[in-house]
Amino acid sequence: MKIEIKNGILLNEILYFSCLLILIFIPFQKFVVQEIKVDKLMWLDEIFVLFSLFLFFLFILYFGKIKKEAFKILLCLFLLFILGLISGIYNGNKVIVSILGSFDYIKNFLIIPFFGLITVSEKKAYRIYKILHWLALFFCLVGIIQFISFYLRSDISNYEVRFGIPRAPSLLGHPNMFGLYSLLFFILDFSLHQKIRWQNLLLAIGVVLSVSRMVWIAFLVCLIYLLLYNKNKISKVLITLIFVFMFFNILYSFYLKTVKELSVEDYYRGYTLKKSLEIWKEHPLVGVGPGMYGGVISVIFDSPIYKAYNFSEKWYNFGIKNFHSLDQFWGQVLAEIGLIGTAIFLYFLYLLFKMARKFSLCTKNFFKKRMLIGFSSIPIALFIYLFGSGLNLTSFLLTYSILYFMILSIKE
Repeated sequence: MKIEIKNGILLNEILYFSCLLILIFIPFQKFVVQEIKVDKLMWLDEIFVLFSLFLFFLFILYFGKIKKEAFKILLCLFLLFILGLISGIYNGNKVIVSILGSFDYIKNFLIIPFFGLITVSEKKAYRIYKILHWLALFFCLVGIIQFISFYLRSDISNYEVRFGIPRAPSLLGHPNMFGLYSLLFFILDFSLHQKIRWQNLLLAIGVVLSVSRMVWIAFLVCLIYLLLYNKNKISKVLITLIFVFMFFNILYSFYLKTVKELSVEDYYRGYTLKKSLEIWKEHPLVGVGPGMYGGVISVIFDSPIYKAYNFSEKWYNFGIKNFHSLDQFWGQVLAEIGLIGTAIFLYFLYLLFKMARKFSLCTKNFFKKRMLIGFSSIPIALFIYLFGSGLNLTSFLLTYSILYFMILSIKE
């Protein structure tokens, strides 16, 4: 018994410090790879997930059981993976493509079920949160410096400008990722403190400087959601004014542009959405198989789906080959794993939302309660954001998953 307890504590510490190291590194991953030219570091997140799976089975071996709520999350991810394999077999796809494509859907969420096996002290969870919170603030400062430098330079050809605002990527490699990372910590900070502070104002500036339409919409929706839990009247008034200003001066204009992009084939998103629906109509239930359309696996293994459906060479080179994304997840998931897979994924997001809500109502720990209220809004933000991007969001999703697992693991 003593040996088992010691082994359990050792595994717990290994997992904790592994999570801490990967959380600090992941936001810098793309920047580091570009600077030191070591492409193998791009696989570090996959290596971490596989290592975590190994630890997960060791925990199961030692403790022999898992909490009911964690089992539901695990079962949902397992069903997604199995459905992907079934779809691949049904369509006669290569096994390796089906495995990698299915893994790509679930990899960033596999750390969450750990909360059903271990406990984490509030002190440790808070320590990790504060480190990442200050890291997010640092990224926002870098983004502001990038924004200012834009106006100090005469040559602006290397900058992407949207609505007259230069898009700041900070050190996360892409403006969208910067926006999502800022959004995550704005939500957690505002939920925890229930008032406007310079910290969450700085994080809100990071959201704005990303100039990501889907991040902006998610930001506004999450603000409304969090205000339902907020008792601070001053915060409610100020945020309502911010909301009204953003809605009438910004949101309406890019809403029209976004709708146009999704409905007109002259735009990449409009074209890929049309193709996605074309593929889905011929494979309505289980799709053409994961790894066959829209993601990096389809590029690595040269998927025949693009030729079979006469996918435009112009748009293939523009988006699929360069960005490994259709720029809208819901079209991809429909085409690859059909209605069944889409339904499972939607239920998975609902499960993440419901679980955070449930535990926030049950716990008497203030830090855990307020953080879980914040976490309950993240699936809503993700649902919105995926209309304009794919799941290739490691810096955001892995950070969210690990922090979520840590908060859920706090012992009462």
